[in-house]
Amino acid sequence: MEDVDVRSQLNRDQLEEYIAPFLGRLEAVLKKALADSGLQPSDLSSVEVLGGSTRVPAVFKLAQDVFGQVPSRTLNAKEVVSRGAALQCAMISPLIKVREFDVQDAVPYGVALNYENKDGEPKTDVMFAKDSPFPSKKAITLLKSEAFKVELVYQQDEAIPKVFSRTLGTYSVQLPRTDDKRKVKLIIGMNLHGLASVESAMLHEDEEYDEPVPVQKIVEPAAATVDTAAANGPAAAAAADGEAPMEAEPSVESAAGGDSAAPEDGPAPMEAEAAPAAQPAAQPAAAQPQVVMEKKKRIKKTPLTVAASQVAGRSQQQINELFEKEGQMQSADKLQEDTNEAKNTLEAYIYDLRNKLYEGLGPYVQETEREALSAQLSAMEDWLYDEGEDETKSTYVNKLEELRAKGDPIEARAADDAARPAAIEELQSIVNQYLQLADSSLPAHAHFEGSDRETLRREAGAALEWLNEKVALQAQLHKYDQPMLTTADIHKKRDVVERVCKPIASKPPPKKEQPAPAAQPAGQAASAAEAQQGAAAGGDVAAPMEEEAPAAETSMEQ
Repeated sequence: MEDVDVRSQLNRDQLEEYIAPFLGRLEAVLKKALADSGLQPSDLSSVEVLGGSTRVPAVFKLAQDVFGQVPSRTLNAKEVVSRGAALQCAMISPLIKVREFDVQDAVPYGVALNYENKDGEPKTDVMFAKDSPFPSKKAITLLKSEAFKVELVYQQDEAIPKVFSRTLGTYSVQLPRTDDKRKVKLIIGMNLHGLASVESAMLHEDEEYDEPVPVQKIVEPAAATVDTAAANGPAAAAAADGEAPMEAEPSVESAAGGDSAAPEDGPAPMEAEAAPAAQPAAQPAAAQPQVVMEKKKRIKKTPLTVAASQVAGRSQQQINELFEKEGQMQSADKLQEDTNEAKNTLEAYIYDLRNKLYEGLGPYVQETEREALSAQLSAMEDWLYDEGEDETKSTYVNKLEELRAKGDPIEARAADDAARPAAIEELQSIVNQYLQLADSSLPAHAHFEGSDRETLRREAGAALEWLNEKVALQAQLHKYDQPMLTTADIHKKRDVVERVCKPIASKPPPKKEQPAPAAQPAGQAASAAEAQQGAAAGGDVAAPMEEEAPAAETSMEQ
């Protein structure tokens, strides 16, 4: 076969001639972007060029001519878009914490709302003007007396092809019919994906309610004085009128000389304490709060149902069906992953067991059994790469269990043979400890009774005899034979010995009885009791001695 070298040359002038139509389209885009921004080239502080096409000198020069300055290349022209997208995803994700950057997206096409005003005339209001930032939300209040519809549409824009519909969606608001028009507040939002929709509708109604309002009522001082005087009797009433209370004195004298007078040494009776004294100057009574119900108004908000129709995209039923298909695909992927894992496990077991049969597991398998198992492994390997290349998970699992039924007993014999010496040594050590404890004459073991020592000798001796017998039988077998003494049997015998002997070995010695204190004479006991009482009272034990001294002096004077 002959090789043909294809080679061609293209100079810069020829390339610019070929791309001239594309440069004209690019120039129109740049000028339109500058015009839409409302800025002049002199208002721009810097211009950054991105993308691999900006490396073409003609493109770079075109940007310089349109914006009136040399564009800069401070950013990585190939990676800047992907880095910005990754940063935006990290800001949105709840799992990644990054520094917040203010990224303002601009509305590419203006969005307006078509509706009927209170007079039933069609009207259009711009909700999101072109080049305004989003995400954003707008609210509009309409006067309606029954259910109505509104429509979100694109504004007139030459950039939107005429073949595309300008309608973004029609929204029906459910409102019970009434005679009066009521306020309905619509919330129109544009989310971070640039999708506009009527998010909610709320009915606003004025509602009257009663609110308790406290009122302070102040009693007049004169009225309070008259009421108090009338309650206390004629004398108090006369005092209230300005007369001297002359009649009050005889009553005091009669109370002092009558039968009800208090004894000289005793306290005055309760009635005497309640005798009226000189009345102080009348003061205003405390304010008495009262509650008055006052009518007030508030706005009652009731959410309304909004139904969308003719909305671009898929219906909820279609979305649910897609979610179901996605779940099925995820289940299929999970099953495929499990199948691949089962296949890999089978393949790894074939290689591992075949190598071990001639290395570590060689002494634990007979020659005929090793040759038969090795042939079976080779046949399974051939099947795996031929007919079993694309089988189900259950098939691989069954094939693996078939091999393990022959390989696991061999590996179990090897593992038991490796762990058996340590288990034998452990059981011998435990048995010897209990035998020594049974024959011990140390003072710390003197509290063991004869029955306890006999139990220790019997259990430990039986375990040691069983172990020696099993070890002798095992020594007569080959490593590939079924073992007569397994590690599990040794551990089971150890647990039996521990369960019987350990409670006896851990039995504490009996506590020594303390001798009873000697009896004290009655006089000493009484003195000790008085001393304790004096100490409890503050340590004043010498008080009785001071009382005896005056008694002795008195007797001598007599």
